[in-house]
Amino acid sequence: MGHAARPHAGILRQGRQQPGRTLRIHVAQGRRGLAALLRGTPEEDVDDATARTLGAAQMALFTGLMTQWLTDPGQASTASEVVAGLRALTGIVDAHA
Repeated sequence: MGHAARPHAGILRQGRQQPGRTLRIHVAQGRRGLAALLRGTPEEDVDDATARTLGAAQMALFTGLMTQWLTDPGQASTASEVVAGLRALTGIVDAHA
């Protein structure tokens, strides 16, 4: 599993062991908290634009992967598959820009 996916995998494993608790903690951080986590900075250093872009994109990825892991963990996308999908999506978006 890729380095960036490790925290999410840990969150999901903890969520299975402590239903609701871990999810509430991380959702409460919201977009700003996720952006801060990715950048390695305190939440108060994340501006609104970064929270609404980087944080929102990460929240969408996180909740989608979480849904996959909770509903069908054996078929959930791997970190490599998610990265390949993002690269393909970026190529499509760039081609139509």
